[in-house]
Amino acid sequence: MSVGLVSLQLVGRYGGAEPLYGRSLSISEQQLGGDHPDVATNLNNLALLYQSQGRYSEAEPLYGRSLTIFMEVLGEDHPNTQTVRRSFRYLVQQAVDAGRAGKLSDHPLTQVMLRQVREGDGR
Repeated sequence: MSVGLVSLQLVGRYGGAEPLYGRSLSISEQQLGGDHPDVATNLNNLALLYQSQGRYSEAEPLYGRSLTIFMEVLGEDHPNTQTVRRSFRYLVQQAVDAGRAGKLSDHPLTQVMLRQVREGDGR
């Protein structure tokens, strides 16, 4: 994540950060293809932005896609995969805590995370 984007996000200037994250994602997809780890990183960054705004249903598919890319390209045990998995799980936890779990999709990855959160599984 670039310092400028982090700075915008940290000071709450989400409106300024969102188009930059979107542009970064678009460029990386065009230049590297949809299954490149840099694309997964950009998806994760945009998901983090949405999550910080409470936009859980918009963040969820981005985390899912990012996690899928990292699992397929880098493997289950890679630190990037594990970081996104934890972020995704935290998103699901926040949605549950906010009473908005019903807004999450039926995607298998989301449902696994939801089950883990509800069962208190710390994975």
